[in-house]
Amino acid sequence: MLVIRKPPKIGARIIKTALSILITLILTDVVARTIFGLLFEFDYMSVSIAVVACIVVMQDSVKSTMRASKERIAATTIGIVVGVLLMLILLPFGKEDMYDLQRLLFYILASLGSVIVLYVCLLFRGSNLSSLSVIVFVSVLFAYSNQNPLIAAAMRLIETIIGIVVTVSVNLTIYPPPLECSNIDRFNIIKKNNFSTRCAFCIKPKGKSNRCKDCQQEEFDAHFIAHDNCDY
Repeated sequence: MLVIRKPPKIGARIIKTALSILITLILTDVVARTIFGLLFEFDYMSVSIAVVACIVVMQDSVKSTMRASKERIAATTIGIVVGVLLMLILLPFGKEDMYDLQRLLFYILASLGSVIVLYVCLLFRGSNLSSLSVIVFVSVLFAYSNQNPLIAAAMRLIETIIGIVVTVSVNLTIYPPPLECSNIDRFNIIKKNNFSTRCAFCIKPKGKSNRCKDCQQEEFDAHFIAHDNCDY
Protein backbone atom coordinates (compact mmCIF):
# COMPACT_ATOMS: atom_id res chain seq x y z
CA MET A 1 0.00 0.00 0.00
CA LEU A 2 1.49 3.33 -1.10
CA VAL A 3 1.54 5.92 1.67
CA ILE A 4 2.25 9.52 0.74
CA ARG A 5 3.87 11.34 3.63
CA LYS A 6 4.18 15.06 4.08
CA PRO A 7 7.74 16.16 3.27
CA PRO A 8 9.72 17.26 6.34
CA LYS A 9 10.53 20.90 6.90
CA ILE A 10 14.03 22.31 6.56
CA GLY A 11 15.04 22.55 10.19
CA ALA A 12 17.42 24.87 11.98
CA ARG A 13 20.18 22.25 12.08
CA ILE A 14 20.25 22.02 8.28
CA ILE A 15 20.40 25.80 7.91
CA LYS A 16 23.09 26.15 10.58
CA THR A 17 25.18 23.40 8.98
CA ALA A 18 25.04 25.19 5.63
CA LEU A 19 25.94 28.51 7.27
CA SER A 20 28.86 26.90 9.14
CA ILE A 21 30.20 25.43 5.92
CA LEU A 22 29.93 28.80 4.18
CA ILE A 23 31.81 30.66 6.94
CA THR A 24 34.42 27.89 7.22
CA LEU A 25 35.06 27.92 3.48
CA ILE A 26 35.58 31.68 3.53
CA LEU A 27 37.97 31.46 6.49
CA THR A 28 39.99 28.52 5.15
CA ASP A 29 39.88 28.82 1.38
CA VAL A 30 40.17 32.61 1.24
CA VAL A 31 41.58 34.05 4.46
CA ALA A 32 43.86 31.25 5.72
CA ARG A 33 45.01 30.23 2.23
CA THR A 34 45.97 33.84 1.48
CA ILE A 35 47.87 34.23 4.76
CA PHE A 36 49.73 30.92 4.54
CA GLY A 37 50.34 31.50 0.83
CA LEU A 38 52.55 34.42 1.81
CA LEU A 39 54.54 32.22 4.18
CA PHE A 40 54.95 29.01 2.19
CA GLU A 41 55.52 28.27 -1.45
CA PHE A 42 53.45 25.10 -1.41
CA ASP A 43 49.69 25.11 -0.86
CA TYR A 44 49.28 23.05 2.31
CA MET A 45 45.59 23.80 2.81
CA SER A 46 42.94 21.09 2.53
CA VAL A 47 39.55 22.76 2.84
CA SER A 48 37.66 19.46 2.88
CA ILE A 49 38.99 18.62 6.36
CA ALA A 50 37.45 21.79 7.78
CA VAL A 51 34.14 21.11 6.04
CA VAL A 52 34.03 17.56 7.43
CA ALA A 53 34.51 19.04 10.90
CA CYS A 54 31.46 21.27 10.35
CA ILE A 55 29.25 18.38 9.34
CA VAL A 56 30.37 16.11 12.18
CA VAL A 57 30.29 18.68 14.99
CA MET A 58 26.83 20.12 14.25
CA GLN A 59 24.60 18.17 16.66
CA ASP A 60 21.11 18.51 18.13
CA SER A 61 22.21 19.41 21.66
CA VAL A 62 24.96 21.36 23.40
CA LYS A 63 26.44 18.27 25.07
CA SER A 64 26.45 16.32 21.81
CA THR A 65 28.12 19.24 20.05
CA MET A 66 30.88 19.50 22.64
CA ARG A 67 31.39 15.74 22.68
CA ALA A 68 31.65 15.68 18.89
CA SER A 69 34.18 18.53 19.06
CA LYS A 70 36.40 16.62 21.48
CA GLU A 71 36.13 13.47 19.38
CA ARG A 72 37.01 15.40 16.25
CA ILE A 73 40.14 16.89 17.84
CA ALA A 74 41.17 13.48 19.19
CA ALA A 75 40.60 11.86 15.79
CA THR A 76 42.61 14.57 14.05
CA THR A 77 45.48 14.21 16.51
CA ILE A 78 45.67 10.43 16.06
CA GLY A 79 45.56 10.72 12.27
CA ILE A 80 48.19 13.46 12.26
CA VAL A 81 50.66 11.62 14.50
CA VAL A 82 50.50 8.37 12.53
CA GLY A 83 50.52 10.25 9.21
CA VAL A 84 53.61 12.28 10.08
CA LEU A 85 55.53 9.25 11.31
CA LEU A 86 54.85 7.29 8.14
CA MET A 87 55.42 10.28 5.89
CA LEU A 88 58.93 10.63 7.34
CA ILE A 89 59.59 7.16 5.90
CA LEU A 90 58.49 8.31 2.43
CA LEU A 91 60.51 11.50 2.23
CA PRO A 92 63.93 9.86 1.63
CA PHE A 93 62.46 8.22 -1.47
CA GLY A 94 61.37 11.51 -3.01
CA LYS A 95 64.02 11.58 -5.73
CA GLU A 96 62.91 11.38 -9.35
CA ASP A 97 64.74 8.12 -10.03
CA MET A 98 62.97 6.53 -7.02
CA TYR A 99 59.46 7.70 -7.90
CA ASP A 100 58.07 4.22 -8.66
CA LEU A 101 59.52 2.85 -5.43
CA GLN A 102 58.04 5.74 -3.51
CA ARG A 103 54.59 5.14 -4.98
CA LEU A 104 54.75 1.46 -4.08
CA LEU A 105 55.87 2.31 -0.57
CA PHE A 106 53.06 4.87 -0.33
CA TYR A 107 50.45 2.21 -1.13
CA ILE A 108 51.88 -0.10 1.51
CA LEU A 109 52.10 2.58 4.18
CA ALA A 110 48.60 3.87 3.43
CA SER A 111 47.06 0.47 4.11
CA LEU A 112 49.39 -0.29 7.03
CA GLY A 113 48.80 3.14 8.56
CA SER A 114 45.04 2.67 8.38
CA VAL A 115 45.42 -0.49 10.46
CA ILE A 116 47.54 1.37 12.99
CA VAL A 117 45.09 4.26 13.23
CA LEU A 118 42.10 1.97 13.69
CA TYR A 119 43.95 -0.05 16.33
CA VAL A 120 44.92 3.09 18.27
CA CYS A 121 41.27 4.20 18.21
CA LEU A 122 40.33 0.76 19.47
CA LEU A 123 42.80 1.08 22.34
CA PHE A 124 41.18 4.35 23.39
CA ARG A 125 37.75 2.77 22.91
CA GLY A 126 36.86 5.52 20.50
CA SER A 127 34.72 3.80 17.91
CA ASN A 128 33.44 7.23 16.84
CA LEU A 129 37.01 8.31 16.10
CA SER A 130 37.87 5.56 13.64
CA SER A 131 36.57 6.94 10.36
CA LEU A 132 37.61 10.51 11.19
CA SER A 133 41.13 9.45 12.15
CA VAL A 134 41.63 7.49 8.94
CA ILE A 135 40.40 10.43 6.84
CA VAL A 136 42.91 12.77 8.49
CA PHE A 137 45.68 10.18 8.28
CA VAL A 138 45.19 9.67 4.54
CA SER A 139 45.05 13.43 3.91
CA VAL A 140 48.34 13.88 5.77
CA LEU A 141 50.00 10.96 4.01
CA PHE A 142 48.90 12.25 0.61
CA ALA A 143 51.10 15.27 1.23
CA TYR A 144 54.16 13.00 1.16
CA SER A 145 55.65 15.01 -1.73
CA ASN A 146 55.94 18.04 0.56
CA GLN A 147 59.32 18.71 2.03
CA ASN A 148 57.92 19.56 5.44
CA PRO A 149 55.39 17.03 6.79
CA LEU A 150 55.09 18.91 10.08
CA ILE A 151 53.64 21.94 8.30
CA ALA A 152 51.14 19.79 6.43
CA ALA A 153 50.10 18.11 9.67
CA ALA A 154 49.80 21.45 11.47
CA MET A 155 47.52 22.69 8.68
CA ARG A 156 45.20 19.72 9.17
CA LEU A 157 44.89 20.61 12.86
CA ILE A 158 44.32 24.30 12.11
CA GLU A 159 41.63 23.49 9.55
CA THR A 160 39.89 21.19 12.02
CA ILE A 161 39.96 23.81 14.76
CA ILE A 162 38.54 26.45 12.40
CA GLY A 163 35.68 24.15 11.43
CA ILE A 164 34.97 23.27 15.06
CA VAL A 165 35.07 26.85 16.35
CA VAL A 166 32.82 28.11 13.56
CA THR A 167 30.30 25.29 13.95
CA VAL A 168 30.12 25.50 17.74
CA SER A 169 29.71 29.29 17.56
CA VAL A 170 26.94 29.07 14.97
CA ASN A 171 25.17 26.21 16.74
CA LEU A 172 25.16 27.93 20.14
CA THR A 173 24.23 31.44 18.96
CA ILE A 174 21.64 30.85 16.21
CA TYR A 175 18.57 28.97 17.47
CA PRO A 176 20.60 27.32 20.28
CA PRO A 177 19.77 23.65 20.81
CA PRO A 178 18.82 22.28 24.24
CA LEU A 179 21.56 21.39 26.68
CA GLU A 180 20.72 17.72 26.32
CA CYS A 181 18.16 15.95 24.17
CA SER A 182 15.39 14.22 26.06
CA ASN A 183 15.02 10.55 25.38
CA ILE A 184 11.23 10.78 25.77
CA ASP A 185 10.62 11.99 22.21
CA ARG A 186 13.01 9.42 20.78
CA PHE A 187 11.30 6.70 22.79
CA ASN A 188 7.90 7.79 21.51
CA ILE A 189 9.16 7.72 17.92
CA ILE A 190 10.59 4.24 18.37
CA LYS A 191 7.40 3.11 20.09
CA LYS A 192 5.27 4.64 17.34
CA ASN A 193 7.17 2.82 14.62
CA ASN A 194 7.55 -0.41 16.56
CA PHE A 195 6.70 -3.41 14.41
CA SER A 196 5.00 -5.03 17.38
CA THR A 197 2.19 -2.45 17.16
CA ARG A 198 2.11 -2.05 13.38
CA CYS A 199 0.55 -4.05 10.60
CA ALA A 200 2.96 -6.43 8.91
CA PHE A 201 1.83 -5.18 5.49
CA CYS A 202 1.43 -1.43 6.02
CA ILE A 203 2.15 1.20 8.69
CA LYS A 204 -1.33 1.26 10.21
CA PRO A 205 -1.91 0.02 13.77
CA LYS A 206 -2.66 -3.67 13.68
CA GLY A 207 -5.53 -5.49 15.29
CA LYS A 208 -5.50 -8.83 17.04
CA SER A 209 -3.55 -10.46 14.21
CA ASN A 210 -0.48 -9.16 12.40
CA ARG A 211 -2.69 -7.19 10.00
CA CYS A 212 -4.76 -4.05 10.32
CA LYS A 213 -8.49 -4.07 9.62
CA ASP A 214 -8.04 -3.01 5.98
CA CYS A 215 -5.46 -5.72 5.25
CA GLN A 216 -7.59 -8.27 7.05
CA GLN A 217 -10.56 -7.29 4.87
CA GLU A 218 -8.45 -7.53 1.72
CA GLU A 219 -7.38 -11.03 2.71
CA PHE A 220 -11.00 -11.93 3.48
CA ASP A 221 -12.22 -10.66 0.08
CA ALA A 222 -9.41 -12.39 -1.78
CA HIS A 223 -10.29 -15.65 -0.09
CA PHE A 224 -13.92 -15.54 -1.27
CA ILE A 225 -12.94 -14.41 -4.79
CA ALA A 226 -10.64 -17.39 -5.06
CA HIS A 227 -13.37 -19.61 -3.62
CA ASP A 228 -15.91 -18.42 -6.23
CA ASN A 229 -13.52 -19.25 -9.06
CA CYS A 230 -13.14 -22.85 -7.97
CA ASP A 231 -14.60 -25.53 -10.20
CA TYR A 232 -16.94 -27.98 -8.52
